[in-house]
Amino acid sequence: MYYPQLPVTSYALKTNGDTLNVVETDAKGENGRVWKLYLKGDEYYMEWLGVEMLMMSTHQLTDSLYTNSMKYQQYRVCIERINDSLFACSFYQDIPTKWLLLRMYYDKDYNLTAIQREEAFVDYEGER
Repeated sequence: MYYPQLPVTSYALKTNGDTLNVVETDAKGENGRVWKLYLKGDEYYMEWLGVEMLMMSTHQLTDSLYTNSMKYQQYRVCIERINDSLFACSFYQDIPTKWLLLRMYYDKDYNLTAIQREEAFVDYEGER
């Protein structure tokens, strides 16, 4: 579990085979948005509003802009190397302004180490 402040009070990582589900929980303890990432080859992808997006990679460092099927919103995915063993994926809504929806930090084996979102950039750190 990952713990921050309102409105999302925690994130839970639920795995199902090669699928990672990052589940938001609100202050009432109810599940909210589920970020579903699936393994394709050796990278993780997510389908968002009908568009397949590369979300986690350890060898493709990207800054990609995606337009959804309704053509009125754009989303940006930035994958970067933080150091020799840590990567980050940042997922933004790009229109009308750049807004961070989710940032995941992960190691070379795709183990999540931290999660962030725009609400004052509160860090969500895992239990130890």
